[in-house]
Amino acid sequence: MALVLFIGFITLILLRVPISMAIGAAVLCAFAVSEFSNALYIVPQQVLEGVNKPSLAAVPFFIMAGNLMNVVGMTDRIFRFASSLVGHFRAGLAQVNVLSSMIYAACPVLRWRTRPGSAPSRSRRCESAATDRNLRLR
Repeated sequence: MALVLFIGFITLILLRVPISMAIGAAVLCAFAVSEFSNALYIVPQQVLEGVNKPSLAAVPFFIMAGNLMNVVGMTDRIFRFASSLVGHFRAGLAQVNVLSSMIYAACPVLRWRTRPGSAPSRSRRCESAATDRNLRLR
């Protein structure tokens, strides 16, 4: 079984099949020639089981939020701001990365509405502080 898996994977890679497809096809071939071939119905069942997970459904929304922040120019501004603060220190690029992640976490782009009469949310305070420092978003 291991030999079929290895030879199938190497053959598919040499045929310039994408790695994810080569891994999947090699595993299916090895699974088909083994004594577990009567349990091949498990593969589509597990694939469809993964589609129903809400945590995986959030991934496209995170990608959309990242693309939206890039289009608006927010990411460039945050990185320039973080670079002006810590970019000149030793290992400044790593520190800029950490600081920009902290800024993303502290001031979310989308804020939740609060009930009337409640205290202002943290994102409003961050937004007003950013406005005071002339770091307004477009």
